[in-house]
Amino acid sequence: MRECRFCGSTDARGLVLLGGEHLCPRCASSPLCDECGHPRGSHTGVFRDGTQACTHLWLDLPSLTKVTCGCRGFRPVDGSFRDATFAQDDADLDLRLA
Repeated sequence: MRECRFCGSTDARGLVLLGGEHLCPRCASSPLCDECGHPRGSHTGVFRDGTQACTHLWLDLPSLTKVTCGCRGFRPVDGSFRDATFAQDDADLDLRLA
């Protein structure tokens, strides 16, 4: 593996699966969504036109609630992961308990 076709990593430690398929140690050959940071496999409608959504759920056991991801659909990370939208600092995030 010279260069990952998803993230561009040139790390030579690529894992080889049965059948000769390579997995990138940086992105596991399944890049993250630029908006929410969840893997491509957690999104529906990635390879077709129309409705796209993220199926990731957070389970809050004390309140027995489920919270869905608010992502509008899969957008691949262009460039470095540190420059992705999901990795940016949320300075205006308000974390007070109500």
